[in-house]
Amino acid sequence: MKRDEKTKAILDAALRVFRCKSYHGATTKEIADAAGISVGTMFRLFPNKEDLLMGLVADLVDTVAPQLFAESMGRVLKDYLGSGMEDTIKSFIHGRLQLFNENKELISVIHAESAFNPRLKEAMFTQIYSPMKSIIEEFISLGIERGRFRNVDPAAAARYIGSAVLYTFLDVWYQDTDLTGSTLESIENQFVDLILNGIKSSCVPENHLQPAREAQPWKAQS
Repeated sequence: MKRDEKTKAILDAALRVFRCKSYHGATTKEIADAAGISVGTMFRLFPNKEDLLMGLVADLVDTVAPQLFAESMGRVLKDYLGSGMEDTIKSFIHGRLQLFNENKELISVIHAESAFNPRLKEAMFTQIYSPMKSIIEEFISLGIERGRFRNVDPAAAARYIGSAVLYTFLDVWYQDTDLTGSTLESIENQFVDLILNGIKSSCVPENHLQPAREAQPWKAQS
């Protein structure tokens, strides 16, 4: 087995074992056995379990990031020149959710461990989160410049939209929803509607909105 083939076999095995037993519950021997190689051979390529995890991040960056950013986002921004906001946002959401769905096992393992591993967290922040946030900020800034969006803080808007995309993926992942066909289209339409129109009713005049009632301290009955 060639080096590249061994690397792929090890990372594929690590992903399967991490998904089944979690990162902390898995052992290097279990991963080596699943890959069909000796522990010593695996250690020559990945000296420890954390390096296996970082190898999965590198795999994510190599396979997903180019599609997540450069390849599809250039087209989205180009389309924005001649299409409505609804179509542009829907195109952006569609590409991201499809990509997440196609790589959900890999993303779910990395996402779960990034909260506990500083090295992994830093890699995800610099290689995935920051570039995606910058792209959304560019989109918002362009919309403001052309009068299509109101004058909002692009960074805050990007944070909100990026978080909404991530939560949507987690929601369909936890519920094991088939993110294809009419289900995907429905989610996209709802997402676009909420991004552009919010949740405030257009039928209620501003001065008729009632302020939230302040919480009253509980009083013991005499």
